[in-house]
Amino acid sequence: MNRRFCLIFTAFFIFILCGCVDKNKLKEELVVYSTSSFGNNGRMSEIESVKKALSGYKLVVEDAKGDSKEQLRVVEKYLDADVHLFLIDPIDEPIWHELLEKINKKRIPVIFCGNYVGNTKDYLYYCRIGCDFEKSSSLAAEKIQKQIKEINPDIKYLNYAILHDGKNSSSYRLMYSGVLKTMQQKDTNSFVQKKILNGTNSENLQEAVDFCELHPEINLIFAFSEKEAVLAAKALSKEGRTLSKDSFVVCLNASTEGLYKIFENKISLSVVPETYYEKKLMKILNCLEKGLSVEKVNETEWKFF
Repeated sequence: MNRRFCLIFTAFFIFILCGCVDKNKLKEELVVYSTSSFGNNGRMSEIESVKKALSGYKLVVEDAKGDSKEQLRVVEKYLDADVHLFLIDPIDEPIWHELLEKINKKRIPVIFCGNYVGNTKDYLYYCRIGCDFEKSSSLAAEKIQKQIKEINPDIKYLNYAILHDGKNSSSYRLMYSGVLKTMQQKDTNSFVQKKILNGTNSENLQEAVDFCELHPEINLIFAFSEKEAVLAAKALSKEGRTLSKDSFVVCLNASTEGLYKIFENKISLSVVPETYYEKKLMKILNCLEKGLSVEKVNETEWKFF
C-alpha cells in the first residue's frame, strides 16, 4: 500500500513539476520586436507598452532607425534562432512579402504593431494592432473644413497640400487615401501637390519654405507626423501667413508627448492615435499561448486635439 501510494505521489509530483517547467519555459521563449524608429515620442510609448506586455519573455527590441532595408535584414537574421514570436512595425510595406513567407515556413507567428503589410495573405500574420488611419484622416479632413468655415467664412476655396517623408508604410498610404477621398468630394477643394521631405531638419525646412513660396495659393497643409506639421507651420509663418486664420495645418499622426509643439506652433488640428498596447497585446498573447484565434485587426483609438 505504501509502495503504491509512493508511486502515485511520485507520478503526481512529476506531473506538477513538468507543468511548472513547461510554463516557465514558455515565458523564456525569445520574442523579437522590430520597431521602425526610436526617434518619435509616440513610438517610445508604443515600445514601452510592448515591453510591459512581454515582461517575462526574452524580449529583443531592434530599432530600424527608419531604414527599411536594415529592418528587413535584422528580422531575417533571427530566422535561424529559436524565435517564439515576431512583433513588427514595418517601415516600407511592399518589400515584406518574401520574408513573411520565410517566417511562415518556420511556423513563427507575426503580430504587426502600428504599421502593417497590406494586401498580404491572412496566413502570413497572426494579427495586427493599430489605428484605422484611413478613417481617422478622413474624419480629420471633414473636421478641419468645418473648423475653417467657422473661423474664417471668407475662405471659399481650399488649396491643400500633403507633406511627408516618403516612407511607403501602411499608415502613410491610408492617411493619404483618407485625405484625398474626403477632400475630393467638394469642387471648392483643389489638391496642389504632395511634397516629400527626407533631408536634414534644416534642409527640410528650407524645402518647405520654398514649396510654400512656389505655391502661394496653398492655405491648408496635411502633415503625416508632428515633425512635418511643425515644419509646415514654420514655413507658412515665414511666408507671412497667419496660422489658424488664413492658413491651416493638420497633423495626422501626433504623439501625446509632442502636443506641446503642436500648440506652440498653432497647428489647427492633430490626430493622436493611442500607442499604449499593453492590455490589448496581453490578451492577444494569452489567446496565442492557448491556441485560440483572435481578430485579425485589433484597432486602437485616436483622438482629435
